[in-house]
Amino acid sequence: MPKFITAYGKKEVHDLSCPETTRTIQSEKQNCDMNFILKKYLKTRTLDHVRQYQGEYGNYDPIEFQDAMNIVVQAKNMFESVPSDIRARFHNDPTEFMAFVNNPNNQEELYKLGLATRPLPPEPLIPVSVKLSQEDLDIIKNTPKNA
Repeated sequence: MPKFITAYGKKEVHDLSCPETTRTIQSEKQNCDMNFILKKYLKTRTLDHVRQYQGEYGNYDPIEFQDAMNIVVQAKNMFESVPSDIRARFHNDPTEFMAFVNNPNNQEELYKLGLATRPLPPEPLIPVSVKLSQEDLDIIKNTPKNA
């Protein structure tokens, strides 16, 4: 027979147990508590961030900063599009990968990994013979060199 749960029935109590260690840093609990942060602000009228940086955030042009961030995002996206076995070779670190790729001594390895294509050899020159009439030769001879 199906069991119906109502507001007037017996309540089941469930406990949550997390015996393994967590990555939460308990010593930072107070610094994350909004009540503590606001109480501290009301007392000093400044936030820790303002006190630490004194309103100085570097002399960066916003456009240069945005360009730098775009380059970082583009490099990260490029690295993420590389096959996983190659990313693993560089410990999944885009910085390590970029250092390898930008080293000219690694060019042959890039070809082997399929990350670069060999430049095409130059097309051979085809000899062409042209027969000029005497009249054409005279015109060439009489044409000023600066023309």
